[in-house]
Amino acid sequence: MASLVGWQLLALPFIHAMQARAEAALQRYPVKAGFSQRGPQGRCELLRVELDWSQGTPVAQLAGGQGSHMLSAASQAHGYLMINPGTDVTEGGAYPYYPISQFNA
Repeated sequence: MASLVGWQLLALPFIHAMQARAEAALQRYPVKAGFSQRGPQGRCELLRVELDWSQGTPVAQLAGGQGSHMLSAASQAHGYLMINPGTDVTEGGAYPYYPISQFNA
């Protein structure tokens, strides 16, 4: 997962810059969490999530296991929920959401 996220957030923008391609700023939106979870300690964490639109507004749900070896969660995810260090995720709380579709080359 670190390689995938590193590619999407660091390597791909670098390659685009080397090709003199204009790189748009990352899109992010506040999205409510549909789950609670203890927050990361000492680092930011990107949780792989799916959006549930059944209530009319998007609610982020975890896309499978979040371990670094869980590539199936990456294939199911609609985007990332960014959680700051020491911030617990509370159900109904809003967190920055980054759609995966913006990382397509």
